[in-house]
Amino acid sequence: MAERMEILVVRKSGPVQSMRLGAWLIYLLVGLLLVMAVALGVGGYLFYRQHLVLGEMVRQLRQLGLRTERLEYLVQEQETQAVLKQQAAAQPQPQPKARPQAQPKPSAAPSPQPSPSASQAPSEVSGAASAPEPQPSPPPEPTSSDVVDIRNIRQRFVGGELVVTFDVANARPGQGVAEGYVSVILRGERQGKPWVEAWPPQRLTPLGRPENYRRGTPFAVQRYRRITARFALGDKKLEQLEFVVFSRQGELLLVHRVPVAQRGARGGR
Repeated sequence: MAERMEILVVRKSGPVQSMRLGAWLIYLLVGLLLVMAVALGVGGYLFYRQHLVLGEMVRQLRQLGLRTERLEYLVQEQETQAVLKQQAAAQPQPQPKARPQAQPKPSAAPSPQPSPSASQAPSEVSGAASAPEPQPSPPPEPTSSDVVDIRNIRQRFVGGELVVTFDVANARPGQGVAEGYVSVILRGERQGKPWVEAWPPQRLTPLGRPENYRRGTPFAVQRYRRITARFALGDKKLEQLEFVVFSRQGELLLVHRVPVAQRGARGGR
């Protein structure tokens, strides 16, 4: 490479002028361009890393908020139980009733026969009072949702437990975070009677639904979160698994049902 560069400047009127650029100036320009390119690359990488860190912090803050909310509910429930125990202890115990003294039996006397109209009136009244009122049927439960979905269900028998692994997936990835609570309901039989069990352990309604949806496992997912539930086998005859998902406001979003796999087989979706 030449040590210098000569540039001729030609004008329509006037003498021809020449400019000479040394090699050091060319090297300086190339070096400045390289430094600018490196600076742009480093700045873009730092900006990308900062975006990832901020996203992770937001996700952790939401998880912390859900856990704090659940802990507050548990504390309130324990306080309520303590108050109920104190009230039950403060109530006076019922005194045993005294036995009534035996009354002399009256002399037998012929009882008057009731008239046919009088004997029919009470039966008609009692029959009208004992007629059962029609009970309203429960509303249908959603079997699909545009907010959240249950995927990749795996069932394994480990020791004396049924281990269920599944993914709570965001049905709208890229359009926000899917938040709520999920509970797993196991249905079957035990000693010839219907059996219903929940994970996490919680109280259920007669229909097998959580009394308090916040006792479920909280989640806040951009894409999906993997969760593992465990059930003790014992002498139960297992039939069906139900994945019940509520929103943070308590709206029932999804009820997904799958049969329990046989031992030695794997179930999935």
